[in-house]
Amino acid sequence: MRDRHSNGFYNRSSELRTIHNALRSDRAELVVMFGRRGVGKSELLVRAIPPRGFYYQATAQLMQQQLVDLTQELNRVAGGRAIIGQLDSFSAVLAAVVALARRDKDDPFTLVVN
Repeated sequence: MRDRHSNGFYNRSSELRTIHNALRSDRAELVVMFGRRGVGKSELLVRAIPPRGFYYQATAQLMQQQLVDLTQELNRVAGGRAIIGQLDSFSAVLAAVVALARRDKDDPFTLVVN
């Protein structure tokens, strides 16, 4: 998981505004970000997502470790309502994400997988 307040982030107010506008939309929105590596795309996403947002930085680790990490992040986002047990497949992760997204229709759910 990434620190939402790391140093070296500047001149991105226009991009943050674009992402925030999409997040506040009354419709489901898809935002795709691309560009050269090292220009701050990941940091921009980390700063743009709301506290109830789900951010996961994929790694080269084995799938089993990534499932452990995904379960921990989903439990963080779920707040006091923890996910039951360790999620053992990517389809179980997707089902948990859908359940979280449907949990509170007045509090939109943001998902970022990087």
